[in-house]
Amino acid sequence: FGLAAPITVDTLAPFASDSETSERGLVYGPDGLDDVFAFSLHAEAARRFFATRGITGPHDFAAR
Repeated sequence: FGLAAPITVDTLAPFASDSETSERGLVYGPDGLDDVFAFSLHAEAARRFFATRGITGPHDFAAR
């Protein structure tokens, strides 16, 4: 896991699925992450990210 400088959604490169990744998505909050993440470790890392920034609320997953 790592952090990068913030970017806008418009600057994301087009996504192409492959044998390892079927989609890319954005989440905006920590609630319900286990429903949209394939791996519990990833959900926990995202929850910690949001917690350290005081962000609460639903994940509002959006495929991009």
